[in-house]
Amino acid sequence: MNKLAQKMLNTALNQFDKVGYALASKGITYRMNRHTLIASAMVQKSRIEGEMDRLQLHVARQKKTLDSLLSYVPVVGKKIAAKKQHS
Repeated sequence: MNKLAQKMLNTALNQFDKVGYALASKGITYRMNRHTLIASAMVQKSRIEGEMDRLQLHVARQKKTLDSLLSYVPVVGKKIAAKKQHS
């Protein structure tokens, strides 16, 4: 992560902490903090990566099916042409 991104992340987390402290000082319980926020982001990242893997597998499987169908088409075409010649 570059320095600008790190600085922006730290600023955002500090502001998030300030909101949590302000709510706590007013007696409002707030279950989110920087640790739960980061953990939630990591879980979502893992979920998205898993979904991307699933989609890539689906595309690869569909491509393989299409390739096998396309390789079958010329064989069927030749058989039909051969039957027409014998008729």
